[in-house]
Amino acid sequence: MRSVNCSIGQNVAPTLTATSKTNVKVTIGGKGFYPGKFSEPRGVAVSSEEIFVSDMKNKRVQVFSMSGVYLRFFPTILLGKNGEAMFPTDVAIDGEGLVWVVGRPYVGEDVLFVVQYDPNGVPVTKVDVQCWAWYPNIAVDANNNKIVVETSDEIWIFLTNSSFERRFGKDQELEIDYVTTNKDGDVLVTDYTSRGVYVYTNSGNLRFRFGGRGSAEAQFRFPRGICTDRFGNILVANQGNGRVDMFTSRGKFVRSVVKINNPFGIALGPDGQLVVTNVYRHSITIFPSHMVYP
Repeated sequence: MRSVNCSIGQNVAPTLTATSKTNVKVTIGGKGFYPGKFSEPRGVAVSSEEIFVSDMKNKRVQVFSMSGVYLRFFPTILLGKNGEAMFPTDVAIDGEGLVWVVGRPYVGEDVLFVVQYDPNGVPVTKVDVQCWAWYPNIAVDANNNKIVVETSDEIWIFLTNSSFERRFGKDQELEIDYVTTNKDGDVLVTDYTSRGVYVYTNSGNLRFRFGGRGSAEAQFRFPRGICTDRFGNILVANQGNGRVDMFTSRGKFVRSVVKINNPFGIALGPDGQLVVTNVYRHSITIFPSHMVYP
């Protein structure tokens, strides 16, 4: 395996000037190990100024400006594991600007890891989730100081002080793919099997669901990433239909926001920019706000 000398917070000089935003669609990445390249980028989160991408098979999180300029990366090192790094599958940002990453070991342990890092990649705390999933995902409920982890068929909720609160959903036999929260603290998940979105209260009671199988408006083929905007609208990566769709907070279809092949993880920037990951092309695409909110 090719090796590169990696250190926490390592910087590589970008070839472009970093600016806070872009007015055109930008796609960056491609398969590779060197900074700015990816190997299965699944999750994405956006802070007030930067984009964080879980670069799964490279065992790191990469950080970019809002215009897509590479800034730095940090390896997803585990606390108390003698420098061992996990495969990061998703990333989220809390209200303090700290980075929460969920991931797994390759084999041998029936446990998932949730690690909190500072923005430069220094690990702060670790939570062990006693279950297994190939592609767990994570969300932060910043208003209630809670961390939400999905494990394919179940939701686990922790407080930001790492204490466990509750788990729910296993009896409903869902195949959960991605998770997010809204301003009311509800938990929203995409279900890969039923091609729908389920909205739960924080205590685990189902409020409502929407969507169905198909390619028409308000229908899904393999829904993936999900996020909410400041208006309460719900955005869903409709992978099989090659688009990102917007719904009201009650699940009423609004419009298809952008067309893009195989969208996976999605996140919204502070000014309405939309960032989308593509696992198959090992890339991310940044859509400026005027394309998302015309």
